[in-house]
Amino acid sequence: MKNSIKSILDAWNESRELTWDLVNSILDDHLLKVQNRPGLNTVGMHLIEMADVTMGFAKSLQTGKLSLSSIKEVYSVDEQSKDFIKNSLEQSDKLVEKATSEVAPDFLINAFGEECTVEDILLTLLRHENLHHGQIIAFAFASHIPIPKSWTNSWALPSQDD
Repeated sequence: MKNSIKSILDAWNESRELTWDLVNSILDDHLLKVQNRPGLNTVGMHLIEMADVTMGFAKSLQTGKLSLSSIKEVYSVDEQSKDFIKNSLEQSDKLVEKATSEVAPDFLINAFGEECTVEDILLTLLRHENLHHGQIIAFAFASHIPIPKSWTNSWALPSQDD
């Protein structure tokens, strides 16, 4: 694996570990707290959408074409359950691992008409994960949802007790 690909993948894995810390610590009720935001208005919807987008990006490393057609505008309550989210994240993590271990370093992906490198795809995936972290942090502070210590440390957040 090319050093640049490995570095980006390592950074994404660090962000995904934070996602797992949240999933493993959040209460089921907190997954469904509705926020004042169009579309992805619960933490549960953010987490399941993260898994779905990850699947699309990982599949693009196998097919050469990025498709996000499986992404929904609204996810059901069942799809926002902790078990469903964990299963979806596990599947997407396994596909990222498989796809990145098999992809040729010079493989090109068609992403909505743009020719992208493996690095481009992985950097966008990393940005996507971190974008959702930021939105979840805002939700958590607004709704008094506990944030894992790993997030407080990694994102230099103030204590929620303040």
